[in-house]
This record gives sequence, C-alpha cells and structure tokens, in this order.
Amino acid sequence: MKAIIGRYVKSKEENHPLLNPNSQVKFWQREAETLRQQLLNLQKTQRQMMGEDLSGLSVRDLQLIENQLESSLDSVRKTKGKIYIEEIQELNKKGQLIHTDNIELYKKINLARQENMELQKKIQLYEECEANDVRNVRNDCQLPYAFAISNKAHENTNLELCQPNEKPTPASLG
Repeated sequence: MKAIIGRYVKSKEENHPLLNPNSQVKFWQREAETLRQQLLNLQKTQRQMMGEDLSGLSVRDLQLIENQLESSLDSVRKTKGKIYIEEIQELNKKGQLIHTDNIELYKKINLARQENMELQKKIQLYEECEANDVRNVRNDCQLPYAFAISNKAHENTNLELCQPNEKPTPASLG
C-alpha cells in the first residue's frame, strides 16, 4: 500500500511540478542545464563558423559549414547592395534639389543684373542731360524718373526721385 501511495505522490509531483518547492528547484535546475548546453552548442558553432575548432569534423560537416557561410555572405552582400542603392537614390534627390536651387539663384542674379543695367542706363542718360543743362533735366530728358543733385560742395548731396514732368524744388537744383 505504501508503494502505491508513494507512486501516486511521485506521479502527482511530476504532473504538477510547480506545486512542490523541491520540484520547482529540480525544474529550474533542468532548465538551467538545458540553457547551458544550448549556449555551449552555440559557442561551438560560432567558433566553427569563424574557422576555429574544425578538427574532427567530417568532409560533409565542413561542406555544410561552407554552404552556411556562403549563404550568409550572399545575404550580407544583398543587404549591403540595397543600402548602397538607397543611399545613391537619396544623394541623387539631394543633387536634383541643389540643381533646382542653383537655377533659381541664377535667375535671381540675372534679374538683378538686368535691373542694374537699367539703372546704369538711367544714370548715364541723366549725366548726359545734366551736362547739357542741369535746370532742364526733367523737362528735356525723357526719363521715367529723374534725379536732382545739388552741386554745392559745402552742402550734403541731395538725391531725390520724382515723377516725369514734375517741377523740381528750388533746394534740389541749387
């Protein structure tokens, strides 16, 4: 009878190992041993993949390791190629944006040059008109805008823009 009860208790502990503290300890010891063995196997495999601890392996085992390495190398090269392609595409996009910005800047520079040339022509026309007769600048010259400059050395230079056919102020003609 005691043998039957002993088998019953042992069977019950095996079916519910976490209920008994001794069973819990044994469970975690087995689990730790299993994990320790897995770690050792992984370390051995890593050393073999690195070309170490190859003695004692058959030609078939070496061929399997070689195939795994080639497969891994192909995967690494494909991933590297994808990354390079993505980087090249990103750099091409940046290059296009810089090119577009460059075109816009050239347009602005050309516009500023044109405006500068127009202003230089107006100044040249004004200087020609001033050489003929300073007092009749606004009446004789067909400038869209005229300048009036005081010629007195002791006074500050007085520049003024006015609409065509407008009478100059006495202070500005001096």
